[in-house]
Amino acid sequence: MSAGDIMGLGTLVKATHDGDELEYSIGTHGEHHALNSLAVVAAMNSYGIELEQYEQYLADFRATAGRGQEKHYQLVGGRVLFVDESYNANPLSMSATLGTLGKIFVQPNWPTPMVPRRIAIIGDMRELGEAADHLHRELRGPIQASKIDKVFACGPHMRALWDVLPDNIRGAYAEKSEGLIAPLLAAIAPGDVIMIKGSLGTRMAPVVEAVKAHLAEWEKAGKQ
Repeated sequence: MSAGDIMGLGTLVKATHDGDELEYSIGTHGEHHALNSLAVVAAMNSYGIELEQYEQYLADFRATAGRGQEKHYQLVGGRVLFVDESYNANPLSMSATLGTLGKIFVQPNWPTPMVPRRIAIIGDMRELGEAADHLHRELRGPIQASKIDKVFACGPHMRALWDVLPDNIRGAYAEKSEGLIAPLLAAIAPGDVIMIKGSLGTRMAPVVEAVKAHLAEWEKAGKQ
């Protein structure tokens, strides 16, 4: 299976099933969602149902709030995509989400592929015991591999990551999530892809709501 993330279009999935080449889209980003969709394809195939009969349902699939929900804002000067992965976090899911952010690469209807600015807003991963600081520090690898442009981090364990990040990708750091809101809103620009993730105890929800309200107001102002 191969999967390519396209800003505004979700994920294009190409796979081989029982010797047949399949190609279809799902309406959200992420290889983990693409892998889950293969289970749907296999189940339907076992009942003799052709892909064409349910392909639109896959294309219409959307992730839920806190688990990859996407919201697009059309601003003067470009679109902003906000990906809400704020429900929870662990080292594996955080790395996967950062990887997904790094693969969102093209806006529809543009003549050539364009790489947007990628912003990661990340809060502490809780309940990791004595290895917590080390596991947070290790996120530097996925961040750099995904070519994240700016990182906004909060929580005492994220300080271990913040201290090893290159200066050019540091957005802002705060002990508590609310401390990120002002510098984050000031930094957002048309064309950005923004992802937020953290454990429930880090309280990323106020940041989610602040970003949504800010972008909705910005979008409305541009239409007046």
